[in-house]
Amino acid sequence: MKINYTRIGDFELPNLTLNNKTKEEINKYGRLRLKYLKENNKALYTTLLMKDELTNHLI
Repeated sequence: MKINYTRIGDFELPNLTLNNKTKEEINKYGRLRLKYLKENNKALYTTLLMKDELTNHLI
């Protein structure tokens, strides 16, 4: 895996993109699930967030 960098001033910042973009909105039950995950299941919430699958899980 090769990461490209962009130089801005004295810093080199990685060019990062998100792969799993969905155009659907999170409904009432998705927001309730999000609240539940944040309050009661931090491990799953953090894992989904880091894998960029949280939005897909909530939809």
